[in-house]
Amino acid sequence: MLPEAQKESRRPMSIGLLGASFATCNLGVNALTVGAVQSALHCYPESEVLLFDYERSPATHRLAIEGREVEIPLVNLRFSKKFYLSNNIARLLLEAAVMKLIPSRALRERFIRKNPWMGRICHTDLFASLSAGDSFSDIYGLERLLYMALPQVLVLVAGKRLILLPQTLGPFQGRISKVIARYILRRADRVYSRDYRGADTVRALIGSKLADEKVAFCFDIGFAVDPSVPARLEMEGIRFPRSDGSPLIGLNVSGLLAMGGYNRANMFGLRANYRELVARL
Repeated sequence: MLPEAQKESRRPMSIGLLGASFATCNLGVNALTVGAVQSALHCYPESEVLLFDYERSPATHRLAIEGREVEIPLVNLRFSKKFYLSNNIARLLLEAAVMKLIPSRALRERFIRKNPWMGRICHTDLFASLSAGDSFSDIYGLERLLYMALPQVLVLVAGKRLILLPQTLGPFQGRISKVIARYILRRADRVYSRDYRGADTVRALIGSKLADEKVAFCFDIGFAVDPSVPARLEMEGIRFPRSDGSPLIGLNVSGLLAMGGYNRANMFGLRANYRELVARL
């Protein structure tokens, strides 16, 4: 359903994507971002899609979606100790909390206009979060969870609708992590997990009754991306096209697992030596 304000004005819907980015070497995150944009424009062809992500400067990305070029503005937030920055995530959270205490709509609008980033948030109709696919969890540490969760908390405090797009949900091991996750999951409009274990994790956090109302399984949004044939297909040691009819198997080697996780000390507790395992395969 369309938000009331958007129904009244009949302006194009605006959709903000959180935890999505084109400015990363992680091709999986790029694919999820394209899939999210493509899905949003498939449902709402005239809508404006924006990225809300941590960057020093704003930018505009251009994508070819269903035969047309689409501009995707980046609204740059900052995850920084420099609280004085107008786009600092902590400052924006404080302003969103203050805004809720202002009883007059006219005064709230005046307050919002003082900060362009807050204005962008308040005038976006719907937010959808990807959390880079697998970062709505404390498996990478509490700081990484905060990095992904704070923009979601911000839009909820600002009174905006939030949907969690298909992603890996959890695990959440620490007490603080569970409090943060529970806050977001209880207040989100809808929560989609790309695996059944994630749905069970949500159910354990917020209870079966509430989970049954808002949690659902959905395939990875990367499958929404239109395939494109590369102009040239070249791989060292492999000839294309293959004429002998033998099967060709692709094996994705995880750089993160190969280096032992972010702390380079078997962060994920693998029982096997990953490099040796890949070599044997």
